Amino acid sequence: MAPRKKPADDAALKAKVLDAALMHAVFDGFSDKLLARAGEESGAGKPDLARLFPNGPLSLVEAFSEAADAGMEKSLAAMDLKAMKIRQRIAAAVMAEQVAELHRLGFDQFHFYTLNQSDLTYAACRLLGMRAKEVQ
Repeated sequence: MAPRKKPADDAALKAKVLDAALMHAVFDGFSDKLLARAGEESGAGKPDLARLFPNGPLSLVEAFSEAADAGMEKSLAAMDLKAMKIRQRIAAAVMAEQVAELHRLGFDQFHFYTLNQSDLTYAACRLLGMRAKEVQ
């Protein structure tokens, strides 16, 4: 019987499979086919996929959601949000998460209508790592 992998190894392999899956999810959707393809590309065998994603593609969606949440929490922690009202903080986080998801799905151009909410748009852009470019 082969020794069970360490949890840290599982976490790294799960992240690797997820990264491989996200490259194709926009075309294939979250499906068994996508999970198998991501497993092949990341070096995860069928037993690994069964252990890491026990509910198949549903587990892959859960892993994607958890990774997106972790990334958003990291971005929020790096910002000084104390100046914003709680309602604005939540709105900025939700807006940024939606834009980040669209970007991961292949969209690369966005236009924000600020509707007198420029602070909200600015905060969402900061959460996404967008900075103003200097015009020459």
